[in-house]
Amino acid sequence: QGILMLFLLELGVIAGNRIRDFLKVGPGLALFAIGAPIINGFLGVLCAKLVGLSIGGATVLAALSASASYIAAPAAVRIAIPEANPAYYTTCSLAVTFPFNIIIGIPLYFTIAKFLYGM
Repeated sequence: QGILMLFLLELGVIAGNRIRDFLKVGPGLALFAIGAPIINGFLGVLCAKLVGLSIGGATVLAALSASASYIAAPAAVRIAIPEANPAYYTTCSLAVTFPFNIIIGIPLYFTIAKFLYGM
């Protein structure tokens, strides 16, 4: 746990130092960080319905489909694409997509599931 904490702290410091880069690109990237989870969440509910999951299972699958891998993805991008700007991928996943999914996304996916399940 200590190593993970240090990694996330370093990632946050790097992203914080380069936040101006994100602000330059800002609106388009932020829209993607919100739009992609909505689309993926909807597809998650559809897949859940097709395989016969319950409405709760559909909501969970939608939330998983819509979420960024908040720990693994930044590490993978950092290793696989070292020239990628951490302000983009870290800010999108941790500062935009994560709060969106917690506040709006999960209730939205549940509402979509209720509609598709006829409830």
